[in-house]
Amino acid sequence: MIPDLRSSTAAARARSLAARSVSAVALATLTGCAAMNPASQECVDPDRRLAQALAPIPPAHLDGPLCASAARGEVSCGMIRQRVNQLANLCPRHAPTVLAAASLAYDGGSISTAQQYLDDLLSWAPAYPEAVMLRSRLALQDGNLRLARRLLEQEIQRVPNHPGLREMLASLLYLQRQYAEARATLEIAGRLGAPGWRLSYNLGLVEEGLGNDEIAERHYAATLDARPDYGPARVRLEALRAGAAPRPRP
Repeated sequence: MIPDLRSSTAAARARSLAARSVSAVALATLTGCAAMNPASQECVDPDRRLAQALAPIPPAHLDGPLCASAARGEVSCGMIRQRVNQLANLCPRHAPTVLAAASLAYDGGSISTAQQYLDDLLSWAPAYPEAVMLRSRLALQDGNLRLARRLLEQEIQRVPNHPGLREMLASLLYLQRQYAEARATLEIAGRLGAPGWRLSYNLGLVEEGLGNDEIAERHYAATLDARPDYGPARVRLEALRAGAAPRPRP
């Protein structure tokens, strides 16, 4: 149930880094971080340059793993990663570029590089939800649930109106089998504007964990009403109705 955050996650990346990362900067009141790096006279107009570097990625792929998607034309993911890394070196205080570099590294399997980018970014821009969510995901993959939860809870204190932080925290609570807390956290995420179809699916998982199969069925059905093509919800709903659903996994 953990949201896919690589684009801000994950790769908040220019058309969507210009729509997601840059908006995250605004959300976190970090607009000023888009200024030039004073140590380099080559850091000019980083927003435009980042958008250009990420332009070959089709918009449909901006919410998933960047380097698992096919780029348009002759530009490979490796080339996009190289260009973004070069820009990150020139503009190390341009938050969207550093986040894009971290996300591209993560999508490409370079976990330690992604962590280095994120740790540096969060050292001077701590109120940056998308960066915190990706860093929390790395901690989760490393099995460090305590660090992942601490990062999220601290960021919620800084940015309490960000629904994605609540969704990610709910996923951790779910992993720890704290189902009632996960449900309450998801309900807050919903009031803050989390996508309804995803909220319904995650609530379905939580209700299954609590043994409330009929309520879980209703949540999965609501997910499919909004997203008929969402396979995981259909699989779980059919299994529940057949009495063959295994215990849900995150």
